[in-house]
Amino acid sequence: MAGESKLTGTDSLGAVTKERTPPCILPSPR
Repeated sequence: MAGESKLTGTDSLGAVTKERTPPCILPSPR
């Protein structure tokens, strides 16, 4: 499931989202 999370860029904690972080999806300064 971790591989699929990277495709969507969404993780439980949003850690994967941090890798490819578009300002639109990530409003938080992570």
